[in-house]
Amino acid sequence: MSENIQIDKMVGGLCFYIMMLENRRCPVPVGVGPYPFKTVFELLFTNKRNYFVKNNPELYKQTRKTLDAFFKDDLKDDVKNKRLCSYSLDIWIFSVLGVSTAAIILFNLSLFNTLLFGFIIAVPSFYLFLAWNNTTYRRILGKKYDNDIKRVVQELIDYGIVFIRENDLDLNQFPLKLRHDDYEGLNYKKKGKNNYVGFFEK
Repeated sequence: MSENIQIDKMVGGLCFYIMMLENRRCPVPVGVGPYPFKTVFELLFTNKRNYFVKNNPELYKQTRKTLDAFFKDDLKDDVKNKRLCSYSLDIWIFSVLGVSTAAIILFNLSLFNTLLFGFIIAVPSFYLFLAWNNTTYRRILGKKYDNDIKRVVQELIDYGIVFIRENDLDLNQFPLKLRHDDYEGLNYKKKGKNNYVGFFEK
């Protein structure tokens, strides 16, 4: 029984790692980070990914080596994107200051109320700015390294198929939530635009 539990943990960790990498391909999800809250929670408070990495160090090193340029690319050469983000930040700052100044003039607010009003406007608008900026950054990287990410995900899927077959596991126990349906070795169920569930083939 303990052996079966370890095998299940291995495949579960593999699936989790596949979904983390696959989420980096374009089109990327909109938001401050590349992962939904559930994935972030599992990454921080569960042992899924770590268990797979610990027991497959060579495969993990191989995937990281293939994607080394992707993880280290800070888009210094993308001058257009840097200028766009810089201008957007300037626009956000002047907008918050302008709205706060207008509030003082129109409503004759006290200093405390002005600061409170500015804070209320600044926090959600800054979150929207970060979401837009980070999504743009990830979209550019996703397009630039799409083939590399896809190749690594496909290698991990191939590994998972062999592992599941060798251990005679139930294929339906390990669904993959994916944004693309162009991988070999999976059966897909479409849930919506860029929303698929993949199951390992026998």
